[in-house]
Amino acid sequence: MGHTFVFLNIFKNITEIRLTMSEEFIPQGIVIFGRGIEKITLYDNTKNPKERWAPTRLIEQADTNGKHAGKRHIDINPDDASAFFAGSNANVLAAYYLFKKYKQQGNQPEVIIFAAGRPDYLIPYPEVTEGEILARKFLKKLGYSADAKFQNIDGYQSAKTNNLEIIIEDKNKKTRDDIINTLELAHKREIEDLAIITVKIHIPRSYLMLQTIISRHSEFDSLNIRFFSSDEILSGINSLFRQCFERAYNSVYYQRTSAKEINGINALINKTYEF
Repeated sequence: MGHTFVFLNIFKNITEIRLTMSEEFIPQGIVIFGRGIEKITLYDNTKNPKERWAPTRLIEQADTNGKHAGKRHIDINPDDASAFFAGSNANVLAAYYLFKKYKQQGNQPEVIIFAAGRPDYLIPYPEVTEGEILARKFLKKLGYSADAKFQNIDGYQSAKTNNLEIIIEDKNKKTRDDIINTLELAHKREIEDLAIITVKIHIPRSYLMLQTIISRHSEFDSLNIRFFSSDEILSGINSLFRQCFERAYNSVYYQRTSAKEINGINALINKTYEF
């Protein structure tokens, strides 16, 4: 019960930060956290199966170790013990709408950073990173060419298109890497104002981890970082998005994912998390 209170209290504080944030907050960059990708099988008119990678839906079936499986199961049972809440596609869509909002206001962010690399489930697939799949989905949604050519610059994958830089942190393996590498990149590039997008259930642990890391590295003190919930951005777009999230919130798999997040928060509070 105590851990649940901490989880809710941290989220309450983050929500208040977001809701009371000044309209003057204009991020130089938008950071999208990954929540997995998965192979999906498509069939053409000849009935020949074709596979491609896609961002995860809200629901995902884990492997036997409770990790990303890298394969979509369209017939997944929400009550199955292997089902959990993912949401990469929601993060990409939310980033699109947030970017579009700032652009329409004449405040287009300079850079979009995909803090989504190569977790261990992608070891058998050296040709792919989460970030590339998410980035190409984002570019396609914007109507830009999804065939942007990425090249290694300062240890990151970078491409420029339509006066916008896209960066992929392709070496990240977990949330810790997403945060540390983003902070280092922002510090190196002198990017002071950052908006981080991820699903709501992921924010409390990410926020606590961010604060823990910043407390140990004074060079990041000047960074102005705000979290944005994909859930809330998309729920504000239309009722269909809102209904999808509400169904998820009431599910067993969402509660199961919440319990895992609470365990991560507990490890950070008790200083048993290994950085």
